[in-house]
Amino acid sequence: MTRRTPTDAENVRFTFGLRIPTEDGQFLSGIAYLPKKAEPVPAIVELNPYTSDSRHDDGVFYAARGFAFVVVDAMGRGDSEGEYFGFIRDGQDGFDVIEWVAQQPWCDGQVGMHGSSYTGWNQWRVLGELPPSLKTIVPAGAPMGALDQPRGGIPSLYGLVYATATLGRAPHWSAFRETGAWHDLLADAWRKNESEASIREQLGFPSDPYEGMEDQIYPGNPWMEFLIPSEEALRGADVSVLSITGMYDDSQLGALYHHQRLLDHASESTRARSHLLIGPWDHYGTETGEPRVGELRFGPEASVDLRELRAQWYAWTMKDGEKPALLTDPVVYFQTGDEEWRGGASLDDVAGQARTYFLVPGTGSGEVFHSGALRAEPEAGPDYTFTADPADDHTIRLELLKRPDEHRDVPTVPRTFNSLFLTSSGHDPTNAVFTTDLGRDGVVYHTSPLADRVRVVGRPRLSLRLTLDVPDADLMVLLHEVRGDGTVVFLSSDLLRLRFRALPEQPVFVEPGEPFDLDLNGFRFITRTLAEGSRLRLTVRNAHSVLLGKNPHTGKPAGLEEPRVAHYQVHHDAAHPPRLELPIA
Repeated sequence: MTRRTPTDAENVRFTFGLRIPTEDGQFLSGIAYLPKKAEPVPAIVELNPYTSDSRHDDGVFYAARGFAFVVVDAMGRGDSEGEYFGFIRDGQDGFDVIEWVAQQPWCDGQVGMHGSSYTGWNQWRVLGELPPSLKTIVPAGAPMGALDQPRGGIPSLYGLVYATATLGRAPHWSAFRETGAWHDLLADAWRKNESEASIREQLGFPSDPYEGMEDQIYPGNPWMEFLIPSEEALRGADVSVLSITGMYDDSQLGALYHHQRLLDHASESTRARSHLLIGPWDHYGTETGEPRVGELRFGPEASVDLRELRAQWYAWTMKDGEKPALLTDPVVYFQTGDEEWRGGASLDDVAGQARTYFLVPGTGSGEVFHSGALRAEPEAGPDYTFTADPADDHTIRLELLKRPDEHRDVPTVPRTFNSLFLTSSGHDPTNAVFTTDLGRDGVVYHTSPLADRVRVVGRPRLSLRLTLDVPDADLMVLLHEVRGDGTVVFLSSDLLRLRFRALPEQPVFVEPGEPFDLDLNGFRFITRTLAEGSRLRLTVRNAHSVLLGKNPHTGKPAGLEEPRVAHYQVHHDAAHPPRLELPIA
């Protein structure tokens, strides 16, 4: 008779109802997944706002491979005591959890951290408290406020939708996933110029502690320092760090920011034991390693079992295991188009040299079928103009159209509709609607078909000379590859509320009617080889979206004055030619 192979869960023992004391006398609740063999082992911890059951599969997986896995409900969530304040408590609470776990009889005193997205970010918060027993963190898709959501100084209403995932003590994933209902609600509010506070009140949500802080959400503002470890803490950290992100990860900018700060300030020993992995993944893919993003598929080399890779990493950093074979260099990235993994010493080391494409006007108005050109030499010509009309819901109506479902069985990924904001963040990379159906909202430039393959690695930059007739407006730039068959692949984007163009200086409003120079350097990191015969498409447009806070173009907070129509003028001046710098490796 053939004996049945036991499942992983049959090799694991569960300990429910852990009560973990915190510094202020309240208790956090957790579950420990332990190997059946009763001996001290390294522990992996996740401090989770989505309730502990959400990590059951991870707990079983790691415990079956000889680790203790402890998932803990964040303060005020699940069975933990206290009140939930996202981002605020996690640093000190994480310190208390790490040190409590390290003292348990089933732990050998070594603790690592685990998680993605929110629980990728809060690993950096915990590291900043320097718990002595913390040996490694593995943050995946770790966001950073003012870089990802909100981005470019523009408030993000995605946070309002996301709030359903952490509302009260129980999860509300079913409501979170109803993207069509959310888009309809937000579109109605957009048309009525309703505030986020008003929408919260209609839904029965608690008030937002950051309400009224629109001028405080830009990168570099000192009040945001509580979100990240201090430079002193990074210098004192004795850990190994594996940072994971993807070309299409909507938290890519935050993930790269966190890792670069580590390299800038950590000890030589910590830097030598740390790696950055950039895959061909979206936000969800940074957890699974699935080799697809929406309708875009990648070659077989792109498929990586990230759970297994993490297990190898924990074994290397807390046992006597071998380092994961994929991590050949401090930076390892997947070059889409070539469909292969590459590596280098740093992001600067792998990035290409700037190749300049000048923006040259065409004979038409600049819409996609009568576009301007991207050329090797500058050329003066007539200016292009486009508008941002707070009463024009052209783009908003596009966002009510449904796209193919993604990850239907994954509760944390909503059903997909068109979304200008999420498309600019890497979602839905084959969607061209926001560059082809512009209305009066933007202008487009193309290169000629490429004579050879072009390997792009790094961040683009764009320099423009603009004139506005209002004190403030929101600008979005999208960069795509247009393949020979007419399909598109998203490459990068930048997004900016123009009052924040002088960062790190204080916000400064535009002088209406006066030309000003704009240097956009907040683009996402590209790892793609463009095919022979492809063209580059650059779209410069306004940033109206149901998921972005509406700009009234008055220079004053929304609701104080009637919103104004903004008219953008893009100058094609030979003395100050607009130009795109693309990093060619």
